[in-house]
Amino acid sequence: MKSDLHTLSDLNDIFKCADDTTVLVPENTNVDLADEFAHVKVWASINRLILNFDKTKEIVFRRPRAQDFHMPPMIDDTEQLNYCKLLGGHFPA
Repeated sequence: MKSDLHTLSDLNDIFKCADDTTVLVPENTNVDLADEFAHVKVWASINRLILNFDKTKEIVFRRPRAQDFHMPPMIDDTEQLNYCKLLGGHFPA
């Protein structure tokens, strides 16, 4: 069923594994994360699926010593994390 879920931009990427979906949106994209997330929500609604917003998290990766880094606003009140666990691996922001 997930085979018809694609990103709005070719610069963004979606990784799917079982019932988990990860959306990767780089800084230099032409479609931002909020728009991609809205697209996923519409897709889920069309396919009569329910997103688990309690498990929906956002992580912003950055260079360790970035001088002019500004944290983007959260999308739809999702929790922003400093690390994430993805397929058993831990990734620091």
